[in-house]
Amino acid sequence: MPKVTTQISSPRQLRQRVEKPNTDTKQNINSKTEKKDKSVKSEKPHKMPRHVEGFPLPNLLNEEIGDVFVVGSGDCDQLGLGEDVREKEKFGKLAYFDDKDIVKVVAGGMHTVAISKQGKLYSWGCNDEKALGRAGEQDVPLPITALEHETIVQVCCGDNCTAALTADGRVYNWGSFRSSTGSFGIKGGIMEKDGIRVTNPLLVKDLNHIKFIAAGSNHLVAIGHDGKIYTWGIGEQGQLGRKILQRFEYNASLTPRVINFKPKGKSSKFIKAYAGSFHTFFVHESEEVYACGLDNYGQLGLAKTSYEVNHTPEKVEGDFNGVNFISAGEHHSLLLDNEGKIFSFGRGDSGQLGHDDEKDKNFPELLNNIPLASQITCGSNFSLAITADQSAGDNLYGWGYGEMGQLANGGQDETTPANIKVGGRVVIGITAGGQHTVAF
Repeated sequence: MPKVTTQISSPRQLRQRVEKPNTDTKQNINSKTEKKDKSVKSEKPHKMPRHVEGFPLPNLLNEEIGDVFVVGSGDCDQLGLGEDVREKEKFGKLAYFDDKDIVKVVAGGMHTVAISKQGKLYSWGCNDEKALGRAGEQDVPLPITALEHETIVQVCCGDNCTAALTADGRVYNWGSFRSSTGSFGIKGGIMEKDGIRVTNPLLVKDLNHIKFIAAGSNHLVAIGHDGKIYTWGIGEQGQLGRKILQRFEYNASLTPRVINFKPKGKSSKFIKAYAGSFHTFFVHESEEVYACGLDNYGQLGLAKTSYEVNHTPEKVEGDFNGVNFISAGEHHSLLLDNEGKIFSFGRGDSGQLGHDDEKDKNFPELLNNIPLASQITCGSNFSLAITADQSAGDNLYGWGYGEMGQLANGGQDETTPANIKVGGRVVIGITAGGQHTVAF
């Protein structure tokens, strides 16, 4: 998103529909200046065990660079504008990134990670469960120095967990998963050093030659070069695509395990995965889509009329032409097909499906009130899209729950896609968190 001059709107009290996260553990342990985190040691580069076709993965050097803008709620420091800015109703620029060559930004529930074209990471937001992968101030962006020796090509963020994929197909994860009983941890755990809880990005040694990763609120997914699906994290709602026996819960949850799933009459090779809070989508090499997890509002798109928890992936039927991208929120999902058409399904009571009737949909239904799109993203209960035609600028649309300012429209809900004005500028990337939005 090109450079703009922004105005800070006068603060006003916004009605909040979700429980405010606990931020009592916020710590100021380093200065805001960019310093190397000496509380953790960087791991030495890991040598690949053998050559595999397709590696190293394409780097980000040819990606378009953009300025970074944020809007919405900042009560957990997720805006990155400093401790004094707790909300933004209009997009505000993160000047820190002016010389950082940012090409991708990914938002989790209450934190955000940016990637430079050189494959370096920067994080900001809530760090209670150490989802930032670093120590230091959480209300401003700072580099994840423990990964400075790596070239990162993809990042995914959950509520309190984060994962990164290296160019040679290895995966790091950090932060913590949370189950219905509280903090569940992550393999390797949160450590204590000098009385301060720190988490270094931890290499997932069970995984090699990974091509794609995804994160739900409290689970992670990886797709291997051979098309195998690996899942780990919390699977209470079936989102892991496999059942976990209670007596093996801890190890079986925190260790990536292969899903033994093969579609009838098809190969067992999958190419991508996408995740919502409690549900997961897998894209087969044939471009068929399969879903598992919680389906209480129809968010799996399986056209079922009863509440279900699906531990085994099932095929999603619809009129979409292939799959360009899938994004999922807490209880709703969006699918962008190869023609640029958007299909929405799941919960609709906040307008997050964009059909103007605020009704739930249990199958992918075409959203015919928006131009063809090039990108989509879901927040917890709102949606955003970038239109394919960028010639005139102002190519960002948003709909759903907006009272925390995340739609940049003054704190209003939108039941249909509404054009978000950005001064005629072109938005090249968009990502949605729980109650904040990041554009670049």
